[in-house]
Amino acid sequence: MNTIELMKARLAELASEKAAIKAKTAELREQREAASAVASEANARAVALTEQIHAIERPRMIEINEEMSRLTLALGGKRMGG
Repeated sequence: MNTIELMKARLAELASEKAAIKAKTAELREQREAASAVASEANARAVALTEQIHAIERPRMIEINEEMSRLTLALGGKRMGG
């Protein structure tokens, strides 16, 4: 075999070895993708729930905190942080 043939043969060996390694991890890669999809769905759900919580709490909670702060100051206490 000449140098070119040896390099081509080595390239084929490396490609085969690479494919064998990828085959060993194929199932793990599929599991990782499935877990990632579940995590993404859970995160999207958490974001949606947070938005709902804020929509309910924020309008009145700000007013309540401000009034509590004023009352606390009037009673001689320190201002609340919110």
